[in-house]
Amino acid sequence: MVLQYYNLLKDSCVYLLVANRTHQLSTTAPVAKIQRGGGAIKKPTQNTGNKHDGFRSKTVVGSPLDLQLIRRHMSISQSPVGTPANFYSKAKCFWSQVPATVDGMLSGYTSLNVPDIADSEMFLDEFGPSTTAYALDCGSGIGRVTKQLLLPRFSIVDMVELTQSFLDQTENYIGPDDFPRVGERFCIGLQDFTPPAGRYDLIWIQWVLGHLSDLALLAFLKRCAHGLSPGGVIVIKENITSPGGHDEQSIMNSEEVNFDETDSSYTRPRSAYIRSFMDTNLKLIGEKAQTNFPSSLYPVRMFALCYDVEQKTSPT
Repeated sequence: MVLQYYNLLKDSCVYLLVANRTHQLSTTAPVAKIQRGGGAIKKPTQNTGNKHDGFRSKTVVGSPLDLQLIRRHMSISQSPVGTPANFYSKAKCFWSQVPATVDGMLSGYTSLNVPDIADSEMFLDEFGPSTTAYALDCGSGIGRVTKQLLLPRFSIVDMVELTQSFLDQTENYIGPDDFPRVGERFCIGLQDFTPPAGRYDLIWIQWVLGHLSDLALLAFLKRCAHGLSPGGVIVIKENITSPGGHDEQSIMNSEEVNFDETDSSYTRPRSAYIRSFMDTNLKLIGEKAQTNFPSSLYPVRMFALCYDVEQKTSPT
């Protein structure tokens, strides 16, 4: 294995590249394949007290997620106590350095594309919406999920992505046959994005919620609920923490939160997501574990949600 570390100092952003084998971008120039520290697919990291205890003590991220305490001490527009001042800018810097390729979208784990899409297809078969006019791909990157999962099922797919270079590549990646069915492409972070009201039969959110603070996560889920069409479904697919690896009991009991300084993201436990669904009046209608991923990686969980209209509240 060839390891290459590049420290790119820009706006206090440190970018880590780990190359593990070679491939060719052209017929003449071999280059290192990129497997990043940080990014979408990750190996678990150990929490350290000096990195995480400050966040936990302020109950911004950790165990338990004390939503009432958060509301008493800060408004939804404020940054959580304990969240680094450069939390969002550092993530933006990180992703701006990532190649606009499938390899880049998958942190170098390109071989996991097939099992990822296969399990997502089966999940939608079981829990997806009955109407398939309009979908939204959140954290879309170059459109890997849009092309392989959503466009085969939905008439129109919108994309929201922070990194402009990824959106610039979408037409070439998706191809001339399917790209005309890509609707709007929003270049914006999810913390600032509001889905058009009542538009989407499906809102797909994968490997991106770790880039939101707890408050921003709650606010975004509420806005997504109001972006659903009648009978619409939200699907969340995320890494989750588990001290015992892929053991189901460990997953169910985990309250551990990991913060990745490389890409400025949190990996949360399943319990934190369940609490956030309850607080935003989203009803859990389906849940599955991703299969056929290496046991050395974080467990990946899929959640299907609908808006609980009986507890309907105004978005914040």
